[in-house]
Amino acid sequence: SGKFDEALSEYTRLKANPHGIPGQVISVAIAKLNEAQGKNTEAVELYFGVANDPLWRSTPLGIRAATRLSVLAPEKFETLPELQAASPFAASGTPFNP
Repeated sequence: SGKFDEALSEYTRLKANPHGIPGQVISVAIAKLNEAQGKNTEAVELYFGVANDPLWRSTPLGIRAATRLSVLAPEKFETLPELQAASPFAASGTPFNP
């Protein structure tokens, strides 16, 4: 639990001053930590925020967030918009696997 808390603290600090890292990337990383700690409600909200963002929905990160959402909260997954044509971020070459 100590390492998770330490990592969460670092991601929270990074989210406040992201140094150019997209907030959605940080949100998914925090969601993964929350999920690992059994804090699924918090994880679902973060995953939903990324998966529901029209600029990120069709990116690998948005798809990953939607996939986790489909497992943790299928009812919330059902409220997501359909995938659209790729967003400008989809082909940016930025790694989206925090």
